[in-house]
Amino acid sequence: MSKLKNRLCRRGSSSLGALAMVMVFPAAALAQQTEEPAAAPAPAQGIQEIVVTAQRREENLQKVPVSVTALSGSDLQARAIVDSTDIVKLVPALKYNAYSPSTTVYNLRGVSQNDYSDQLEPPVAVYQDDSYLSSMATAGFPLFDIERVEVLRGPQGTLFGRNATGGAIQYISRKPTNDFSLNASATWFSDGGYATEIGAGGPVSDTLAARFAIARVQRDGFVKSNNPAIGDSGETDQFAGRVQLLWKPTPNLKVLLRAMRSRDDNSIAGGTYTYTPAVPADHGRGVTQSPTDDFWGTGPGVDPNGYVKPASYGLYENNNNIPSVFSRTIQAYTGRIDWSVGDVTIISITDYQRMRKFYREDCDGTPLNGCIFSPRTNLRQFSQEIRAEGDTGSLRWVAGVNYIDIDGHYQSHAEYNLIALDYFSTGDSDYSIRTKSPSVFAQGTYALTDKLKLTAGARYTRDKKTDDYRLDFTSVSGGVTDNQVVLFNPSLYPNDARKRYNLYSGKIQLDYSPTDDIMLFAGVTRGTKSGNFSAPVSAPVVVSRLPHGPEVLWSYETGFKSKLLDNRLLINGTAFYYDYQNYQAFSLIDLVQTISNHDAWVYGGELEITAVPVEGLNISGGLSYLKSKVKGIGLPDGTTTDSRLPQAPRLSGNASISYTLPVGSGDLTARLDGTFTSGFCFSVVCAPVEREKAYQTLDASLSYKFDPFTLTAFAKNVTAEKYRTYALDVSSLGFLESIYTRPRYYGVTLSVNYGR
Repeated sequence: MSKLKNRLCRRGSSSLGALAMVMVFPAAALAQQTEEPAAAPAPAQGIQEIVVTAQRREENLQKVPVSVTALSGSDLQARAIVDSTDIVKLVPALKYNAYSPSTTVYNLRGVSQNDYSDQLEPPVAVYQDDSYLSSMATAGFPLFDIERVEVLRGPQGTLFGRNATGGAIQYISRKPTNDFSLNASATWFSDGGYATEIGAGGPVSDTLAARFAIARVQRDGFVKSNNPAIGDSGETDQFAGRVQLLWKPTPNLKVLLRAMRSRDDNSIAGGTYTYTPAVPADHGRGVTQSPTDDFWGTGPGVDPNGYVKPASYGLYENNNNIPSVFSRTIQAYTGRIDWSVGDVTIISITDYQRMRKFYREDCDGTPLNGCIFSPRTNLRQFSQEIRAEGDTGSLRWVAGVNYIDIDGHYQSHAEYNLIALDYFSTGDSDYSIRTKSPSVFAQGTYALTDKLKLTAGARYTRDKKTDDYRLDFTSVSGGVTDNQVVLFNPSLYPNDARKRYNLYSGKIQLDYSPTDDIMLFAGVTRGTKSGNFSAPVSAPVVVSRLPHGPEVLWSYETGFKSKLLDNRLLINGTAFYYDYQNYQAFSLIDLVQTISNHDAWVYGGELEITAVPVEGLNISGGLSYLKSKVKGIGLPDGTTTDSRLPQAPRLSGNASISYTLPVGSGDLTARLDGTFTSGFCFSVVCAPVEREKAYQTLDASLSYKFDPFTLTAFAKNVTAEKYRTYALDVSSLGFLESIYTRPRYYGVTLSVNYGR
């Protein structure tokens, strides 16, 4: 602890303290201001109360001592958000990294796992209706019939369990009720395609209610193919459906059954890379190759495949010669039982998931076979949680046990070639990883006084992981063939291919409410993420580096929540310091995927504001500040350097303003949504070609609501900002993998909402 205090003082105590004072002093002043005689109840046109389940029970967002952003289904529909990743525009400190829907990596406060292998679990846990998504291959999906989305910042391992080091994201669908409701929408996109959804539910009998929902999303590709035989890249072809049954045979018992299935149909989702020539000239890291640079000896500006991008090609054009394919099927079945016995409620959640995926991409963007990548995944997952919770008045508590079994079989094929240099390689990996993990947890909140509460919790997890990995790698250089076979399994490496981890998470926190409208909180949380195995698809492979150890994150956080001006203004803020032990850092060195453990630290904070100054006018915004360091990152030339966490911009934020006025028999609403992000790196290696410059975005919409219908016209990326969601330095092949977001487009949505 003394070591930590010394480091905290040296690195950033002044900055963190300043940020904390900026938040705490206004909160204290506001507390004094509101200790006058109670005002009249807030008018109906004030800010609507938001209910969240951030502590595994329903609570008012303003009463939860956790840094949370909640988005309602109507918030998402008003902004024409149809994909799970689009929420990043509305949540401070949240980013994402994806080269296609095949793999989606969320980043929260700089905490992420930006390897692109399906066997790795992310440190930002993603849930769909109590169903934990263990693979990054399942985190990108269509949003439909959504009640709300909750984003919890900071370690959440005590209550949410596995690998919630950076936080947790919950996608919560509308549930069956005893009242009939219908929610449907149809959206047309100017760049080609549509999105439709319908959800309906109501009573089946006095004790049974049901709800079903389906969605269909088809979008044309946005990266033009200059090869007539291959379609444009970046298209979407998704179908998803969900059925839920709610049975309440007695007032004390309810059973919720859920079945979900989604399908991506052989779409050209990947291969959206913008070709940029690059050379490994900065400690082996990539820099952009200039038109006069003959780095490879193939000619000025020519890559090692003998290719030069035509000057006529734009940013959203490539010349792939291999058609990209994305096919994925996800099934999930969940059963939840809530049984109240006196003052105690016993909850059982049983979940089974199955995912099959095939993906292939032309990863060089040229008419030559410079790079081909194709993973295949077959994943099964089962989990069971039983917990009990109660409320004695002074003590609210929850305790339970959890078990999860993840059984994955993975295959990857890669071809990396330097045609003009007479070098060709092919790698095929085939591996299975089995995870079995029981855990036990408990957390309680005790009211020390009417205004002061103490929360304490802990979780113990025992992970057992087994890896059976094989790599067949063939390279041909100058006509000489080299064949390598790498085997890694418990028979050959009993201590390395079979791992057991004892993981401890915990939390202790105080929250103080000087008035009903002000809350201050401060606490310490310990988060853990289990170790795992890398699975390179290229050689050379160092077997001892395939396993990587668990990471531990100590979080020191303080914050406040405030409701002011007759419920017309909400101001919430947090400041935090993360001390990372054995942070799992991904790097791609000489085309070999590696994860290594390093010490790191992060500090920063968020500020969120929601205001309704006059009837019809809504203003909201969020601001995030981050500063980070990862120690001893290895570079391709063998040297080491300190770096920043990936996708951790110093400053980022979002803002929204809308105004509604009555027109005729309905309401007209104009809305603007903007974001800004300062510069950052896409990886801890931070090659010059992986550094993203600052950018801003602006979306706009105009909607007319005439119950139960709403007609909305919208425009996305109004200013036509060009920025990347993915970048990977593969300059040893002579280029950079870069993926840009869709360029500006607009559309129209017609929706109907009846009942709720």
